[in-house]
Amino acid sequence: MDMKPYEHLVERQRRFLHSHRGVRKPELKDVFERLCYIAPSDLIVSNYIRSKPLVAFNPGALLEGKRLRVFPRLIFDYYKYVSSIGVFELDIESVLNGDVPKPIETRIVLWPQNIWEFLGVEDPRTLLRDGEVYVLYTGKGYYLGRLSSSDYVTQLSRLLGRTSLRDASVELFEELLNQVYMYGRFKRRDVLGLAILDESYEVKRRLYFRIRFGDEFLLPRSNKDSAFVDVDVDECTILTRPEVDGLNICWRCKASLHDGVIIGETLQPVLGFEDWELKIGWSTNTVKVSSNEYLVGWHAVLKDDLSYRNGLALVDETGRLLALSNYLLASKGLVETYGDRILVIFGDGLLVYQDRLLWVGGVGDYAIGLFSTDLDEVFEELKWLTG
Repeated sequence: MDMKPYEHLVERQRRFLHSHRGVRKPELKDVFERLCYIAPSDLIVSNYIRSKPLVAFNPGALLEGKRLRVFPRLIFDYYKYVSSIGVFELDIESVLNGDVPKPIETRIVLWPQNIWEFLGVEDPRTLLRDGEVYVLYTGKGYYLGRLSSSDYVTQLSRLLGRTSLRDASVELFEELLNQVYMYGRFKRRDVLGLAILDESYEVKRRLYFRIRFGDEFLLPRSNKDSAFVDVDVDECTILTRPEVDGLNICWRCKASLHDGVIIGETLQPVLGFEDWELKIGWSTNTVKVSSNEYLVGWHAVLKDDLSYRNGLALVDETGRLLALSNYLLASKGLVETYGDRILVIFGDGLLVYQDRLLWVGGVGDYAIGLFSTDLDEVFEELKWLTG
């Protein structure tokens, strides 16, 4: 009997993790220079009535000549913690000199408008193609599911509080039952979203990816932390991270932009977590460094202190892993280690300017850090796995 699509992914992941451990060591060599930090108070949002975000972090980035475009994740409240994505511009030479003029005018270009991104649009990774900006992001939202009898009891008990089901009036019981039916069916899910923006940052197209096996479609509970490798007219290669069997590792795949589908048969594991790690994921966009080689950032969460550590990988045009580093970037000092989430530098922008590699990342889930290192030093830290 043929395996179901999800079982195929579970088996691929199981075999991969069994045979691909011990590739890296738990060693940190922080090779990045700290250029500057950008606090949320440094930004002024020009096209929104709330002009001051509470946090601005996990930015995507694009570089054209000396024009650096930064796409921060913005949040304006701590009640629902709903994210949008903005954009601002800097001069790359000023950044390298650690001299960023402030305040920085920012505008929101992407905000939640659909049920599948109801709770926010998060952690953009960007690609410039034919003048258009392709944004891969996490759509944090809901889908309409089914309620089991136990779900009804759980939801009713939550709404009743200290009042028991037996003591509730018929009117109250019916009202709460209606609320559970109306709202309790909405289940949480994180999807891989794509927005295509024109030169004025108007959204031309917006969708989320489903995984297709033949005529069957699959949507995992979470799919995020993704980046384009190679984009053709319709077909593209994506580095992605679907949650499979409760585990988070790095995958590669082919996808159709026209249909918004990941071709399930092409999904292959690339990079797994080690024994001292809880999970691993892709951190940044890819940067082309030769005719068929791309640099990309990755992150892992450590078991002993839940800190994020970042490294770099080299992949080919199909997303196949060529070379890999140990940890090369981790939080240190007050600004980087203490935030809304401690001990984290995360994503999302990777750039090459002359002989320098720039990492434009989120710091502590509240601010933006700009980091730089020598490109040759990065290659010295890569361990070649093939070829």
